[in-house]
Amino acid sequence: MKYPEETRTFKLYLSASPPEGGTVTIELTDETQGEYLWGDVVSIKALASPGYNFEKFSGNIYLGDLIVTTGNGADKLRMGYTSLGMSCPDPTFCVYDINVTGNFVKKD
Repeated sequence: MKYPEETRTFKLYLSASPPEGGTVTIELTDETQGEYLWGDVVSIKALASPGYNFEKFSGNIYLGDLIVTTGNGADKLRMGYTSLGMSCPDPTFCVYDINVTGNFVKKD
C-alpha cells in the first residue's frame, strides 16, 4: 500500500550562479529540469565554464555531504556531481518543488 505522499511528483529545477560560470544539468539527459516519482534517484552534474571553478551545490533541500569533484591539477574544480533521492523523511515538511543551484567562482 502506498501512502498519499508516495504518489506525489517531485519537480526539479537546476540553475547556475553566476549563469556565465557554468552549466548544471541532469546527468543522463542534460536537461535543467524534470519531474520524478517518489524513490527515484537523480544524478546532477555541474561543469564550469573556462575561467571558473565549481564551488558547491546549494538548494532548498538537504543535498547530502557527498559532492564529488573530478579532474587533476588545474581542472580539479571544473566538475561536480551529486545525487538526490526523491523522498521525504517527514512528508509533513516535504519539498516537492526542488531548486538546486551550482555555484561557480571566477579563477584568480
